[in-house]
Amino acid sequence: MNSAPLEGPVDMATFRNIARSQSPMVVNISTESQAAGRDLSDFFGNPQEEDLFRRFFGDPDQVPRQRRPQTVMAAGTGFVIGGDGFILTNNHVVEGASKIVVRLFGEGDEDPGYEARLVGRDPLTDSALI
Repeated sequence: MNSAPLEGPVDMATFRNIARSQSPMVVNISTESQAAGRDLSDFFGNPQEEDLFRRFFGDPDQVPRQRRPQTVMAAGTGFVIGGDGFILTNNHVVEGASKIVVRLFGEGDEDPGYEARLVGRDPLTDSALI
C-alpha cells in the first residue's frame, strides 16, 4: 500500500484517481434515513377548495396534519483506505443516515453486508469516514 503523502493540488479528480487505482478496495454503501412524509394533497390541495392562497399555504386556523416518517433508501460507493477497515466515501452518501451497510463488490445481492458506523464527515469537501 502506498502511504506517501499527496503532493500538489487536491481537486475533484484526486479522490476519483485514487479510487480507480484501488478498485479492488471499492465497496457499495447502502443507507437508510427517515424523512417527513408528504401527501400530494399538500401541493395540489382539495379540488373543492377555491382559495388559491389556502391551497398552497394552508389554512392558518387548521391544525397541521401529522405526517408519518418515511424510510428513504440511498446508495453510493466508497473505498477501503487501510487494513483497519476504515472506508472513505462522500458525505452526501451517509449524511443523516440511521443505518449504513457496506457490501464488497462481487459478493452478490444476497450478501447481507456489514453494518458500519459514521466516524466523521466534512460537508465542505463532501467527504466522510465510516
